[in-house]
Amino acid sequence: VRTLRGHAINACSITWHPQATLGQDPAMINLASSSFDGAVKLWNMESEESIADLEGHAPFRVSRVKFHPSGRFLGTAW
Repeated sequence: VRTLRGHAINACSITWHPQATLGQDPAMINLASSSFDGAVKLWNMESEESIADLEGHAPFRVSRVKFHPSGRFLGTAW
């Protein structure tokens, strides 16, 4: 169990990368999250802090994030 720190406000959605449970390298992107302030963050399993932030959504809430089945794309929805 880990606590991931990075959102300044409540998270709206989290999603696992499609390969995360199939032995994907823990240093790769394994998780994405979004929050009410428009932040979208990408996470790996080696750090408690996000490894990247996606910009362009603020000040709007990002209610959903979802990886494409290939894992190459991430969709967001307001």
